[in-house]
Amino acid sequence: MALQFHTTSWSLIARAQADGDSARGATAEICQQYWHPLYAFARRTGQSAHEAEDTVQDFLVHFVEHAIVARADAERGRFRTFLLASFRQFLARRHRDQNRQKRSPGPLVVHVDFERAERLLAAPGDGSPDHAFERAWAVTQLDLAWQRLEAEYQAGGKAELVKCLRPIISGAATTPIKELGQQLALSEGAVNVAAHRMRRRFGEILREQVALTLISPDEVDDEINRLRAALSQAVV
Repeated sequence: MALQFHTTSWSLIARAQADGDSARGATAEICQQYWHPLYAFARRTGQSAHEAEDTVQDFLVHFVEHAIVARADAERGRFRTFLLASFRQFLARRHRDQNRQKRSPGPLVVHVDFERAERLLAAPGDGSPDHAFERAWAVTQLDLAWQRLEAEYQAGGKAELVKCLRPIISGAATTPIKELGQQLALSEGAVNVAAHRMRRRFGEILREQVALTLISPDEVDDEINRLRAALSQAVV
């Protein structure tokens, strides 16, 4: 299941702090978006893939059942910092209570890509849990931006264009521009122009998305730089 187009904006978090179906839906979106970063953190603390899967699932159930999101406050900093601190506390309690009764996962279902999560953990990096968390968060932001961009192009009847040009924008192209042009019935020049426009629009979407997670527009450039640093060693 693909990630939703919503970002972890403070408006989404405000919805999760309310009551009713909208709050439950917003909480589910937050859990979906942050499963990968939390899983990466747990794996880097030494847990096996199976242990990390159980730990994150238990934490997300705890997160929902105890309405942890209600404690989040935009004035105190980034939401992912708050969530990671909550996860650290959960891990500490879990470690102290090795004989506790296993928590039932309940109805919470998070759709994840374990294979990709493990591949990202194998990418070069400093190996620390914090770095793994930041890198997984950055990859999630990249995924969300791509989903928004693809949705825009598909709505404009250009699904094939974004499919063919994504490897160019991602820096993973293996097909020559001339061959892509033949596939798309475009000249090489037209392909280059289209790729330039797509890259620019992707950058705009990513900035918009990141801005929603912050309380001040002055922090966007710094956050984008942190995202790029985290992604520089990621396999996406």
